[in-house]
Amino acid sequence: MANFKGGCQIGAENFEFEFPGTLQKNFWQTDKTMAPEWYWLRNQTTHYRKGFEIVRTLIDVVSKNGNLLLNVPLTGDGEPEDATINMLKDMGHDFNLIR
Repeated sequence: MANFKGGCQIGAENFEFEFPGTLQKNFWQTDKTMAPEWYWLRNQTTHYRKGFEIVRTLIDVVSKNGNLLLNVPLTGDGEPEDATINMLKDMGHDFNLIR
């Protein structure tokens, strides 16, 4: 996917850390993180967004013709923490409730 900032006729517009409030004619994307920061910090999983919050954000973004890029912080070893895995499982559970 080509990424552009305004005016270009190809690719998808990228709204960093935010997104439009209304349905968009053209496809676009935004990025969010489940953590308070874009990088992993030890013992910060209690500050992560809840699974249902991310699911609601995803639904909102998709309903406006957008794509959500979700950052999942990994430890220095490249592994997710147990709390991160549990939060992703909670998101899956929330998706099943919506169906």
